[in-house]
Amino acid sequence: MDNSVYQAPKADIQVAEIEQKQHFKYFNFRGRMNRLKYLQLAYFLPSIIFFGYIFVIYLIVYLDYRDPFEDRRSYGLDIVLWIGILVILISAVINGVWLSIQRAHDIGHRGFVALTSLIPLIGLPLIIMPGEQHKNAYGEEPVENSGLVKITGWLGIAGVALYYFLVFVLGLLWLERFI
Repeated sequence: MDNSVYQAPKADIQVAEIEQKQHFKYFNFRGRMNRLKYLQLAYFLPSIIFFGYIFVIYLIVYLDYRDPFEDRRSYGLDIVLWIGILVILISAVINGVWLSIQRAHDIGHRGFVALTSLIPLIGLPLIIMPGEQHKNAYGEEPVENSGLVKITGWLGIAGVALYYFLVFVLGLLWLERFI
């Protein structure tokens, strides 16, 4: 054998095949999304944004020492409050639609089924039903969830429950004004 410097190396290199799975893409109507990733992005992140916004408004009102709903000279704070809530609501609906489409693909249904998620409790199967465990017409099986996705996914459910509880309590307090 020739021990020339120009000879190709003879090292035994084992190249492991890396399983190519579909990674999540934002604002994409194609592809699939598993349950916990759906819970994280559709419920946890919007809950954080909503409660953060309410907390900031509460601090502004508290530091201002007046009720923005009773004092008509609230310097437009009530308008800012409602515009902010409207922006959060519209962005949550847009976010929910494209996430629900990917989730419907994971279950094996067309994206049109995702529109049912806009109706409360009718879209519950998107959360409950497991995705297909194999490649389907909409792509490869989604990647495995990290620990953070698992934690924030379940916290998303808690955030939505807290949201509905607050809406219920605030609704009762509002109705109490008329009784």
